[in-house]
Amino acid sequence: MYVENTIGLGRIRAVIHDHLHGEIPVNDIEYRIIETPVFNRLHHIKQLSATYMVYPAAKHSRWEHSLGAMHVAGMIARATLRSLDLPRIFDKEKLGALKKLVDDKKLFRGREYITRDWDDLLEAIYVQTIRFAGLLHDIAHYPYSHTVEEAIGAKGLHEEMGVKLILSWKRLREILVEADIMTPDGFGVTPEHIACVLRPDKYGELRENLLFTEKAYRVLHMIISSPVDADRLDYLLRDALMTGLSYGEVELERIVYSMKIDQEGENIVFDAKALPALESFMSGRLLMYRQVYYHHKVVLYSEMLRRLLERALMYEEKTAQNLLDKPLKELLLKNYVENILEQPLAMTDELIMRLVLKASMQKRDDKMRYYARAIIDRELMPFTLFKRDIEIRNYMKSLGKASSYILTHRGLVEEKFEEESRGWHLIVSHIRYHGVKPENILIDTGDGCKFLDEVSDYISWLAQYYENLRLPYIYVYSEDEALMRRLKNNLEERKRVIKWARGLLGRVVKELELMGI
Repeated sequence: MYVENTIGLGRIRAVIHDHLHGEIPVNDIEYRIIETPVFNRLHHIKQLSATYMVYPAAKHSRWEHSLGAMHVAGMIARATLRSLDLPRIFDKEKLGALKKLVDDKKLFRGREYITRDWDDLLEAIYVQTIRFAGLLHDIAHYPYSHTVEEAIGAKGLHEEMGVKLILSWKRLREILVEADIMTPDGFGVTPEHIACVLRPDKYGELRENLLFTEKAYRVLHMIISSPVDADRLDYLLRDALMTGLSYGEVELERIVYSMKIDQEGENIVFDAKALPALESFMSGRLLMYRQVYYHHKVVLYSEMLRRLLERALMYEEKTAQNLLDKPLKELLLKNYVENILEQPLAMTDELIMRLVLKASMQKRDDKMRYYARAIIDRELMPFTLFKRDIEIRNYMKSLGKASSYILTHRGLVEEKFEEESRGWHLIVSHIRYHGVKPENILIDTGDGCKFLDEVSDYISWLAQYYENLRLPYIYVYSEDEALMRRLKNNLEERKRVIKWARGLLGRVVKELELMGI
């Protein structure tokens, strides 16, 4: 049972039992944020998008991941306190103003259990800042996570939207003022202060409402977003647990309690004792990509959903007809943050499933209708031409230089295949391994700091082997539903179709190479 009575800037209000971390203490301020409709929206956004179609138990949400990220971020904050000269991370002018407000009992009133000791207060602000950042790092995540994000903009768009939401979220501002950790005129632990940990590049425009130095925000950002951070440590463990795989097992405490901030206050550094745990973490992350995130069926579902949304946006632009109640651009781009704040439960995975249903019934875009029908009815799903990495690699080698056309001209490859196949269609997706190269992971060897790949031959090999590795994932389908159902139930005939499709694809890319396109 959790026995401490305070954490960060507040008294513990609840202890939430988490299937991954066990007991997660939540203080009175965090509790009020968690209770809001905006935060509870995350209950209805799956952490792994459509992965549950392959791993049925992978239905965990951004809500529990955000709670777990807050917990791990708090662990890291407390671990790094021992190496931190706390006054140095505060802006000197703001530190003086803060002390005067506390001494005059104009801030942190009712929290005498923290303000009795100045050093304790600074520690509490530091820990609370990191916990808030962990809790809110995914607050504006899109329905169906990165799949929808990639269809409408670019990966990482949710981070920009998250800062925008935090800064315009009236209730969050009220909670911080009511908790008396922020003054009504915007001094103290403010939304801007939290946002700048998540996006330190915003320091210049938010400076008036910040407490820390610019350098401090950049190093604290690494606790939330870096090759080994609170976000990744939680989701790797959580995703492995919920998919039933052991690849993502991590020695969490070993990694966390080896972390410190260097004397310059610019980097997170790991003790050399954690080297085996870090090697295991990097290896487990890679294996989770191979087995879960880049499973051929997971990639297919994501690709079809992405294409469906892209075509839906074009459909609305061409026809001036909305597939949902409002234009998709207004829902997901133009007024996305405003829609979350006004109607949080309308901006969930259910929104995308309503779109899939509407798309399956429209008559003007055959491909969009097929994508939607196949997502609803698994018997209509395309066939995978290559299920294993080794099959893809061998096939690409057999094509020689022509293989580059599959990755660089996939739209053209799909069109030419469709022309020559007489009724069959190709879907070419691709995956790129990222997060494998151990950038900026510093190890304290006792004789100075060195990068992880300099002290670990295993990590060095891993990074070189997988760095920027791209592989095409290729699928074939017919819009003839009766044919697709028959092939789903006839393995031998399906194998013949796949063999034929592989051959035709090879001829197509070689023709494109000869044509010099």
